[in-house]
Order: sequence, then structure tokens, then C-alpha cells
Amino acid sequence: HKPQQVRTADMKIILPPGIQRYVAVDSHKYYVVMGAVSAQQDIILKPVRVEMAQLEDWVKRNLTKDDAVVIESTGNAWHLHDLIKPLVATVVIANPALIKLIAALAGQSQ
Repeated sequence: HKPQQVRTADMKIILPPGIQRYVAVDSHKYYVVMGAVSAQQDIILKPVRVEMAQLEDWVKRNLTKDDAVVIESTGNAWHLHDLIKPLVATVVIANPALIKLIAALAGQSQ
């Protein structure tokens, strides 16, 4: 497998080969909302609300080394990054305004 590249005007994201799921994390003060699509862009995890108190257990049970995760850039983004990174293939912290653009470009590359 070759790494997949996603480009925007000012950045390039290289995704490791073998990514099976793309997971989005929308972070709030006391909870996150997580959802995922397959590499074929089928919804495989409808948005689910996970309270911060249960987050560590939830990610350990539900995320895998075949996942690429994008986290909305908020105040606790680096905490979430550090919690999730050991469990998945890659984690990207993204400006919320760019997340839609990245998703659209990734869809064009298929």
C-alpha cells in the first residue's frame, strides 16, 4: 500500500497505508462527539456522545491501529491527542474551518 496524500493550499497530510476508518472528534468542555466512516466513506459509527469521564475507556475499547483520527482544534485538543495517539495509526489536529475542506479533498482522491 502507498500512503494516501491529502493536499490543501498550505499543507499536505500523508496518511499511513492500511487506514480502514476515519474518525472525527468534535470536542466540548465535558464531552466529545465521535463519528467514523470507512475507507469507502460508508458511515460505520454514527455520531456518539462520550462524556469526558468515560472517554479513556471508550477509546481503548473502540479505536484501533487501522484508524486515522481528526480532532477539532480546541482548548483540550492536545490532551485528546495524547490519549488517542497510542491507539491509532495517526492523529491530526485541525482548524474547524479546514476540516470540511480536507474531507472534500479526501473524497476527490478516491
